[in-house]
Amino acid sequence: MARIYRCTMQGTLQGQIVNNVIHLRDSNDLVSPAGVVFELKTYFLAYLKTVQSDKVAWNLIMVKNLSVASQETYQGSFTNIVGTLGGIVHPNFSAVLWSLRTGLADRSHRGRLYIAGVVSSQAGDGYLTSAYQTSNQTAITNLLTRYGIGNTQSNMEWGVYSRKLSTFSPITNIVLRTNVMVQRRRNIGVGI
Repeated sequence: MARIYRCTMQGTLQGQIVNNVIHLRDSNDLVSPAGVVFELKTYFLAYLKTVQSDKVAWNLIMVKNLSVASQETYQGSFTNIVGTLGGIVHPNFSAVLWSLRTGLADRSHRGRLYIAGVVSSQAGDGYLTSAYQTSNQTAITNLLTRYGIGNTQSNMEWGVYSRKLSTFSPITNIVLRTNVMVQRRRNIGVGI
């Protein structure tokens, strides 16, 4: 039976906690929660930090196996993984938005990932610069190569999990929104 993991990556941006939640499916039952933390720390955050301010510092990943009732959450903390972009950062509620697509209709099969730590030099007049769009597309391509359908690198697929339907749909495409988005909600699971 495939394992579906809810992975909450947590860090700080100028003293404020930021979260990103993704869902991974381990179809071969090969990866433990500790292995998921290692995978995300080593690869996912390595790609993500290339489009984030050096004021963003990731330091905790929480992994819960949704395939097992009342499964405890595994927590893996580590030394800060810091964004790579220097300069003045936009306000903490500003974010880059990646729209996660599965090829299926209905809101239950779409997702969003808000990326904190937008640097002012990378966004002018509310829009991402061409160079910053290219950096984001490179990160997206690298992540889809590693976690997309049929990948041979990680044994895991990145997808959208519907709590309503209790289904997992693998991501087929990620669309970068070119304007700076605002994410003010503080519920874990919706981004910043």
